[in-house]
Amino acid sequence: MLELKRLLSGETESIPFTASLDMAGMSSDIVSGTCAVSGVCRGTPDHIVLSADLKCELTAVCARCCKQFETSLVHSFEFPVAEKLESDEDEDRFVLMQDNALDIEQICSEQLILNLPLRFLCRTGCKGLCPVCGADLNSGACSCGGKRIDPRLEKLKEYFNNK
Repeated sequence: MLELKRLLSGETESIPFTASLDMAGMSSDIVSGTCAVSGVCRGTPDHIVLSADLKCELTAVCARCCKQFETSLVHSFEFPVAEKLESDEDEDRFVLMQDNALDIEQICSEQLILNLPLRFLCRTGCKGLCPVCGADLNSGACSCGGKRIDPRLEKLKEYFNNK
């Protein structure tokens, strides 16, 4: 928890912070990784602003070929901080403090999850796996040629091959 009492009382103009997040399990595609968080809470005449930079190094599973690979993510965000919301204010635009403190790890984890890619790819040109035999198409063509014959039509194919 990041205490904001000094900022609220005017003792200081900003409070820097750092944190580290474990990324394992944040997504079904993430095997392991850490995210370094650095940021600052600044006081302005009207409100407090939370700014943070997230730099993540992780091991993910490719959505096409199912191989693990190393990748990195970078994300920055900035939100105004409020003690409570007025009835007409959008709650997604503000970070709410509780007991003059912010749970930095929770806020950064939420922002990270919201900004993860929908799927991870080991490279943009990943060809994936053959849907028939499961061969890795990045290594070369598969032996089945990717053709699957509906078993209900197998006899019809035999009929035409015999003519």
